[in-house]
Amino acid sequence: MANSPAKKKLTNAILYLLQAAPSRPGLTVLLKMLFFADYQHYRNHLTPITGARYVALKNGPVIHGYKDLLASMVDDGLLEVRTLQAGGPHPKVEYIPRQPADTSVFTETERAVLFHVVAECAGRTGAALSERSHREGPWTLVYNARDEGRETPYILFRWLDNLPDERDAELAKTMLAEPEVQAVLSALQPA
Repeated sequence: MANSPAKKKLTNAILYLLQAAPSRPGLTVLLKMLFFADYQHYRNHLTPITGARYVALKNGPVIHGYKDLLASMVDDGLLEVRTLQAGGPHPKVEYIPRQPADTSVFTETERAVLFHVVAECAGRTGAALSERSHREGPWTLVYNARDEGRETPYILFRWLDNLPDERDAELAKTMLAEPEVQAVLSALQPA
């Protein structure tokens, strides 16, 4: 996968998100922005942007092997890593892009989603985005504390779209009250 189109998209998505954010995102924010970009694009267009594999960890979905990926980008001179004391129990890890993102590798819809994710997520904390990834994505369907790190198949990115909501329940109640439906249900009942 060294120079595959998927690796180029993933690498350039990372560079783009880091460059487009109004302030330098920490590692958690970067990882969540990548997830939300793939999640949103898959939900709307049935294809992810990066094609990365996601796993469910305690704090939400992340790219499988993200540490190795980022380390290779540092080794290749694409990123610089910086660790800062942030006042909390853990230092803030930042990645600084060393070259501009090649946005020509993205489709128009992919660029639009990346732009939207930066606007929506870049000013948030890693904790807030982690909590959001628990609510909005398929993490709850995959995460298991005893089996942490289970892969999240892309098909689950749309699974939640198919679950019934309040409007579906109201529609079902209305339809069940119709005389034609009542007649069919009565005919199905054993005598």
